[in-house]
Amino acid sequence: MKKIFILGLLPLFALTGCREEPASGLPDFKGDIQLLTPDKISLTSTDSEAAEVVTLTIPESEKTYQVEISAGCKLNTKGAKPQIQLAPGSYIKSVSEFTVDRLMIDYFGTKGTFYNVYNNKEGTGDPVKDYEAPKDLPVYDPDGGGKVLQFPINSTGWMIKNETEFNKPTFYAIYICLG
Repeated sequence: MKKIFILGLLPLFALTGCREEPASGLPDFKGDIQLLTPDKISLTSTDSEAAEVVTLTIPESEKTYQVEISAGCKLNTKGAKPQIQLAPGSYIKSVSEFTVDRLMIDYFGTKGTFYNVYNNKEGTGDPVKDYEAPKDLPVYDPDGGGKVLQFPINSTGWMIKNETEFNKPTFYAIYICLG
């Protein structure tokens, strides 16, 4: 009877979107950082119907970095600060050719981590698993469910993808660390 009960709970645990505890070991980052936040995009509070390319300017440089936000994304304004929200099947990805050392993602994580990070623009293969909680990066809303994870990319391409059927992850900020 206990086996039946436990086996019946396994699908529920799979739906929670929880990950293993963050690893440690990424060296401190000292390069250029691009910051993607809700105030740098033109999303509204309704699901977008087309992809949007956002151009970010690299500080103290004339270079730019571009990110694509897919259709189906919107601005979530229900919390203390606006967040970028990904509907099931939606993504955020690089469309530039700069090498990215890592992504640091500040997201609403009370109910779990409902997104995967890939080190290619297509979002294929295995998601990046060697993530960790950065030591010195402040979390926007630690008391309201905010969490920060960093993912090693070491590639010119990356994608953050919602591969769930019902969940909608939200992001306060995405730090794009150029290598």
